Amino acid sequence: MNAGDFGSCNRPTYSNEEESNDTVRKRINKGKAKVGREKHAVRLNIGSLVEETRSVGLAIREATNPSTQSYSIAEVVKELNKHEDIIGDHFLYDFATVFMMQKTNREMFLCLDEDKRVWWLKNRYRSLTQQLGP
Repeated sequence: MNAGDFGSCNRPTYSNEEESNDTVRKRINKGKAKVGREKHAVRLNIGSLVEETRSVGLAIREATNPSTQSYSIAEVVKELNKHEDIIGDHFLYDFATVFMMQKTNREMFLCLDEDKRVWWLKNRYRSLTQQLGP
């Protein structure tokens, strides 16, 4: 086979018929195996990159999404203790400590602007004491 037989294609050239069909097949299969290993390695790398991207994306969503934050009791008590209007009223403070045991109440309290927290808590307290009656 001569290089000119295939035009500008980059195909292997054989000077004579020394290489048998078996030898050519072995060479081709060896090349396919190497390419197969490389493809597998690339797939593994892509898979790990995709997983890493997902975990980074999840971490970003959790950090920026208020509904996934902890809103622990310790955080709420720390915030309650900052407000003189709350700690000065023993009944309100006692109510707040019990009321904040529910996560949704803690979340609402911490999501409100600081200047609205006391107002909101006092309104919850009044609403519940009115429902209970005298």
